[in-house]
Amino acid sequence: MPSLRILIADDHEGFRDEVTHYLRKQKGIELIGRASNGMEAVSQAHLLHPDLILMDISMPVMSGLEAARQIKEYSSGIKIVFVTIHEEGTYQSLAKVLGVDGFICKTNLKRELPALLERFTASHPEQWEV
Repeated sequence: MPSLRILIADDHEGFRDEVTHYLRKQKGIELIGRASNGMEAVSQAHLLHPDLILMDISMPVMSGLEAARQIKEYSSGIKIVFVTIHEEGTYQSLAKVLGVDGFICKTNLKRELPALLERFTASHPEQWEV
């Protein structure tokens, strides 16, 4: 089975580093890129064709909400999971409207990320092709 190709999009370098460190220890995962704002996330999604993007909502230049909208418009096959401090139901509702594939609060990341990655690696990434 091919590796799950992941892009991380978050404006906090320390958070990107922490998630990078975790992902590099996981089997069946390939970290293919990192973005520090929504515009970089859109650009890298077009260039790198990740299977999954772990994306913050609040980022400079372009929000994760707008980036997700543009990426899903470009390729609905790219999976996006918001990883954010925003726990309000409004953001979860917006995520559903945008067609985002998951939502994790950063406070629950260590508990929820392993199950999320298992769910995506167990599915068939080849069906997600752009």
